[in-house]
Amino acid sequence: MNTDDQTRESIPQWNGNERWKGVDRPYTAEDVLRLRGSIRIEYTLANLWAPADFGNCSIQSLSPGR
Repeated sequence: MNTDDQTRESIPQWNGNERWKGVDRPYTAEDVLRLRGSIRIEYTLANLWAPADFGNCSIQSLSPGR
């Protein structure tokens, strides 16, 4: 399933979610897809370093005496 299909499915779910009760959205899922940018931003360095950095933090927090 691509992101366009996911967006089409997730927007109608907003209407049934208690969190969004009272929020008026005068647009459709198709409007969101049409107006959304076509370039997907990827944070390459963050994606490369985050797992390694998170792994180091969790190992250090388990070390005794620290």
